[in-house]
Amino acid sequence: MLKKLSFVFLVGIIMVGFAVPQSSFAKESSRAVNTEKNDHTLLNVEQEKLINNIKPYVHLNTDGKLVLKDVPEKLYKKYNLKGLEEHFDNINKGVENHKLVIDNQLNIKPTGFQINATYGKWSYHWWGYDRKFTHKQANGYISELNAAAGGATFVTGVSYAFPPVAGLSGMAAGYWSLLANRVSAHNGKKGVLVSVTWALIFSVDSL
Repeated sequence: MLKKLSFVFLVGIIMVGFAVPQSSFAKESSRAVNTEKNDHTLLNVEQEKLINNIKPYVHLNTDGKLVLKDVPEKLYKKYNLKGLEEHFDNINKGVENHKLVIDNQLNIKPTGFQINATYGKWSYHWWGYDRKFTHKQANGYISELNAAAGGATFVTGVSYAFPPVAGLSGMAAGYWSLLANRVSAHNGKKGVLVSVTWALIFSVDSL
């Protein structure tokens, strides 16, 4: 029997038919939808494990661009690293255009002066993106996600909803509904932090 996984977004992904490679993540627990607090903790643990397993293979070239090196084929397939390389391509274009800079610790920052950067936009990471939302912004985000679940589309980089992760905008309605519910559940007075990896797995934390 495969190892049980108790976080609600994977349950939702399976429910809506999104094809996450089965070898990447174990099957959902039948109790998942009823254990949100534990789900959230386990999601963060699984996400941290995913990132830590791949980080040793992430390198910064002499030209300041991200690249994967010497990844075992088994890990490449298990963790959908083709998607990660597509994410690197997007970041590296920003480096080429002098819009992004990457330091030796793999921190990625926009160039130039940034106004309201903390809450104003999705932040880049080698593993994906995250963004802080104030309470008011989170309410607007929930409305966008519910609209996406109803069939509306948004332009990447303009709306709250889509960080520029390959394939994310094509997700099925149930995925966006689950994310809207997760943001609503964690949206306290200070808002939320939403993060998404190259593998299209979201997590949401209260601020």
